[in-house]
Amino acid sequence: MLLSGHGFMNTVRYISLLSILIFLFAANAVAQQEQATDVVVDEIPLDSAVYETMHGNRDAVDTVKEQIRSVMREKDGVKVCFRIHPAGSNATIIYWNDSSGESVLGTVDADGELCNNLPVGAYRYRIEAEEFFRNEGILELNEQDTVCIEEVSLRSRFVNVKFDADDEVSVFLNNEFLGTGSVTRRLKSGVYNVKWSRENYLSKMETVTVYERDTITFRQPDLVPQTGTLSINSYPSGADVYIDGMYYGKTPIEAEVSVGNHELLISKNGYLSQNEDLLIVYGEAENRSYYLEPVKKEVAVSAAVSNYTKAYEPIPAPVSAGMNFSSDETKEDKLFTFGVEATLGFGYDSDAEFMSFTASVGPMLRIGRLSNRYNLLLGARVAISANDYSDNTTTSHLELPIFLNRNFLSSDEETLFVGLGCEIPVPFSQVNNYPSSFLVFNVGYASTTWGLRLFLKLDMGTVAEINSGLAFSYSF
Repeated sequence: MLLSGHGFMNTVRYISLLSILIFLFAANAVAQQEQATDVVVDEIPLDSAVYETMHGNRDAVDTVKEQIRSVMREKDGVKVCFRIHPAGSNATIIYWNDSSGESVLGTVDADGELCNNLPVGAYRYRIEAEEFFRNEGILELNEQDTVCIEEVSLRSRFVNVKFDADDEVSVFLNNEFLGTGSVTRRLKSGVYNVKWSRENYLSKMETVTVYERDTITFRQPDLVPQTGTLSINSYPSGADVYIDGMYYGKTPIEAEVSVGNHELLISKNGYLSQNEDLLIVYGEAENRSYYLEPVKKEVAVSAAVSNYTKAYEPIPAPVSAGMNFSSDETKEDKLFTFGVEATLGFGYDSDAEFMSFTASVGPMLRIGRLSNRYNLLLGARVAISANDYSDNTTTSHLELPIFLNRNFLSSDEETLFVGLGCEIPVPFSQVNNYPSSFLVFNVGYASTTWGLRLFLKLDMGTVAEINSGLAFSYSF
């Protein structure tokens, strides 16, 4: 078998070292009469006789050991260990030098490690993993090396990208549907096209750049509703326009309305309201005109006359006559409304341990429209009370109420309200010891014609007497 120059020299060196060792072993066998034992010097075993023979020349021992190490390294190579981070990358390591082509050293294990022997020399290496960027480096393996450890950290090709969107918004990435609402994906670095889409809204296209980072968030831009133009006229003009219960203004009016189905209301005092369903189409104009019909007032007169038919039959009302007014038109929402209120209440005094029943009636003045946020009520009522604390006496007095109510409906025709106020009783006699005033809590309903409220009254002086009841009002 033919050997190269380098291999031939290694062989000659190896045979020379073996010859020296054989000579030393032979000399030791002649000089020593005791059986020799092995001595380990720096992990290289030498026969004890050899070591004793060369003990006087330590340099010679070190020279022999280093020559033996050099021959072993050139024969077996240097142990090279790669430690790849992160673990589990499943990376493959490829190496080469100037005199040889690429060779695969191997694939790292689950802990990211790979160890193998390489001959002394200079090498280049490349680390490849599917989800990580390629990494390259250089190895310098010298004769003095026994182990070479190479630690390498790989950079991930993927970035955690969050697309932050509202629940009704659909997200598309390069025309691929990702989901509705906020979604997260692992993406490679690069440039992407993102589309934000929502029903009845104009879609928005964006170009985003994903760069090397742990996490990137892209926020949904503001989406513009798809609209159509709605033009409304009425005869007469000045009618209020409501779309889906929202006030848009008075006719004539032109507005941008979102696409889809809507409910339209045209209203004007003194005229019949008109309701209609609308369909608004994107980019199209819808024109509507309405003729408002005046409200007709009706007056009815009724009379009944009865005659005696039989002497023993019940007699109906001889004559009943009256005038009733009915109209489809609601009363105008005036700033000042005058009416009458009747109450029926139940009271209890914990100190005197008595109960009372009170009925009252009298005029009331409301200051403020129903559509206003607040109304002020002023009044004066004559009341009659029956109680059981003093021989079941019946007394009369004057009630002077003042209330401030908070409305919860934006309407000219009706409202729901809660209120707070006080009520001052003025007795007509000194039979009863009336409290100085009551604190009153109200809750109820009112229209332009009538109202109904529940009340709770507390004695502001002793907090002993509690009254509750129901009040009915009628406005003229």
